[in-house]
Amino acid sequence: MLFAGLSTLCGISRSAPMLYFFRTGYACAQPPTSEAGDEGWSGSEYCGDPHSVIGAAQKLSSTLLPMQLCVELIATPFFSALADNWNYRGVVAIGAVLNVAGIGLLGLTAAEGSAAAERYTPDEGSDANATSLLLPFGTLCSARIMLGISGSAVPAAAGALFLSLYPEPQRGETMVKLLS
Repeated sequence: MLFAGLSTLCGISRSAPMLYFFRTGYACAQPPTSEAGDEGWSGSEYCGDPHSVIGAAQKLSSTLLPMQLCVELIATPFFSALADNWNYRGVVAIGAVLNVAGIGLLGLTAAEGSAAAERYTPDEGSDANATSLLLPFGTLCSARIMLGISGSAVPAAAGALFLSLYPEPQRGETMVKLLS
């Protein structure tokens, strides 16, 4: 059950904090007027307009999250069949490696965004509320695709592996516990 709990926490951590991460990757001509954690902070060190930054981050999230979920929807049957015909542990290992790679790509994205922020200068006469994405969009997409593949590989194979450890008469009860 500990494995099931940890797996669920990993799944939540792949999606829940993303909106806050995306907020850090925007810049605009309006300088920040409050510090991190203060009332009215935008979430970005490079833009002081919280409404623009939050709106832009939500738009980015509403593009990337459905992409990740579509990858999960398409890849889950493939990884379930692979786990049944090959090896549960092997498929879980593939998913774990891809999860680490996806998180690594997000780290790379953050590093590239910091470098882009140092070079960022707003255009003359640009709207102070217009935001610019400093994070590389292609790397963000690649990271979300890897996290989608990981999200499709681990749950089905891990659940089947978990159930295979129990005698057949206890599997139904165990499945109910696992799902709850």
